[in-house]
Amino acid sequence: MSKLLLLAGAGRLCLVVTSLVLAGGLVACGDSSGATPAPASAEPSLSAVPVESPARVTPAPPAGTPEPPTPPAAASITEPPAEPVALVAPEASPPPDELASTATAASEPAAAPVEPPTGDPSAAPDEAEALPLLYDTYDLTGAVAEPGHYAFLADPNDPASVVTTYEGLRDGTATALLVHTHDAHGIPRAELYDAVEPGDLFEWKQADDCFVRYMVTETPAPAAGATARKFGVAWMTYAFTGCSGAVATGTAATLDWADLPDLGGTSLTVPVVHGAFQIVPAGWEGVVEETFLQPPPQATRDTLETIQTTWMAPAGTLARAAELPYWRTPALPDTWTFTGAGLSRDVVPYGYIAEWTGPGGSGHLTIDGTHAEIRRWPHEASRTLAVTDELFVKETRIIAGRPAYVSYTPAPNGQFASIRIYIYDPATEAQYRLAGIVGGVALPDVASVIAIARSLFEPPNAP
Repeated sequence: MSKLLLLAGAGRLCLVVTSLVLAGGLVACGDSSGATPAPASAEPSLSAVPVESPARVTPAPPAGTPEPPTPPAAASITEPPAEPVALVAPEASPPPDELASTATAASEPAAAPVEPPTGDPSAAPDEAEALPLLYDTYDLTGAVAEPGHYAFLADPNDPASVVTTYEGLRDGTATALLVHTHDAHGIPRAELYDAVEPGDLFEWKQADDCFVRYMVTETPAPAAGATARKFGVAWMTYAFTGCSGAVATGTAATLDWADLPDLGGTSLTVPVVHGAFQIVPAGWEGVVEETFLQPPPQATRDTLETIQTTWMAPAGTLARAAELPYWRTPALPDTWTFTGAGLSRDVVPYGYIAEWTGPGGSGHLTIDGTHAEIRRWPHEASRTLAVTDELFVKETRIIAGRPAYVSYTPAPNGQFASIRIYIYDPATEAQYRLAGIVGGVALPDVASVIAIARSLFEPPNAP
């Protein structure tokens, strides 16, 4: 039995978010008890949080991919229904036998190097810019003294610390990119690199099933006359099934500094790891990265034990709620009312759950902030509910510089129409979930809900 403080009682939760959400047009629909419905032709009944079994996989030996030191799971929580049981990825702790069955990414032969396209470095500027930003030599010496050479470093201050394995490119070992200002076409790219700023994203790509997306963390000024640029980096997203083991000198890859498309939904063809999350294609039966548990530090558990036994706040008191662990206050219209927040050992083991009510009680918004304990549980990128033919998708996002994913129905006519947003905050190892549901009405506006999610990391909240 849940012991959730202040949010006791069952009630229908409804969330409708429109593009005018910041003016008060947000409505949510679900159950404040945090339960999840099984799919049915009638109104869904309330039950425990569904656990979606991962796509069947072929077990393989562990690849040992640790979390990166700075950027990028699903915490064990009970939550209002966002999708039918048959369609929802697990948001509660999977059974031990299921955790044990998730296979580790197997060692794969390195993907075939990208073949350098022909290009004339003396071509007109417009033609040169149209050519991909190709680098054809992975410089294991770290010298990066020739056009087309590049390397990832474990130590930004030591060119000899070249990362030598694909696993190192995506497990947090790589902390810097060293790249020549002329690509493999001989085209100068110094102007592009001069414009790079911390927080920018780029994609290193060898193949569709072998790429890493990085966030730039530092942009040190180059020495006078330098022919190479160095950037501090931290991985954000990667595809791993097409490459493993040693990186060869002839490893060609493109660097894409343009706006990168979101991944997921029906277009996803290979598994991707996105921060603490893992999204796999619908019906995927190949290897996945191993799911693992990351409990909170003992000091955090001790603190929460004290709070759980002593903390009590009157409903509607935001100042008291702000004492809860991981607390962040969203920016909502003045017409919305804070109705309560609390802790529960059963519902939210390490964190809080809070609720806001719309104008006239027209809807509810639920936000959970929890420790990200379950990591890389494989969520299917898309599924269609056989009864109603509704499509549910999960897609990657970057929200406030943090890895996130959205789960929603892209068609506006389903009885389980819903939206959820999950954000992982690597600095605190917390996961935030914004949940809302509508039934038989217009779908929430994903962009508007993302704006609310982004406000969790803006003043007066901590960065």
